[in-house]
Amino acid sequence: MAFSANEVCELQQSWDNMIKEHGFDGVGLAVLLGLYNEAPSSRSLYGYSRFSLPQDGVITIEDLTSRPLVIEHAVKVASALDRIIKLLGKQDDLKAFLEDVGEAHKMLNVGSRNFEKIEDILSRAIGESLGPMKTDDLMQSWDKACGVMKQFIISVY
Repeated sequence: MAFSANEVCELQQSWDNMIKEHGFDGVGLAVLLGLYNEAPSSRSLYGYSRFSLPQDGVITIEDLTSRPLVIEHAVKVASALDRIIKLLGKQDDLKAFLEDVGEAHKMLNVGSRNFEKIEDILSRAIGESLGPMKTDDLMQSWDKACGVMKQFIISVY
């Protein structure tokens, strides 16, 4: 699914604004918070057990920010998203990078079903991070971008 030049520009500008306002750690933590609460089984996947997160109940932002390893992983998540956003408009490069992300997670025994929810989780976290910049048109572009991310990541399974 290709992106128009206008979509690429809007997505990249809104991403830059989110990072300026919340930082890589803040955006990454918003994504992880959604992931851990909407897909609780993810708390025990891909080495997350080293984060010592509670296996039951709601995870709070305080649960995450009190764990340096979680913050480190949040920055990695946001850094990957940053690269993805920079690759929008370069379909082949974007596809290759997302397939690499999928392969890396597949090697860690993260099943494709764990990525089925990521589209909604990312979209919701981004929508919350956008704050007053959020518009219906911009969210449609973000929903499209999140769908493309999921599509290419799970294509390797």
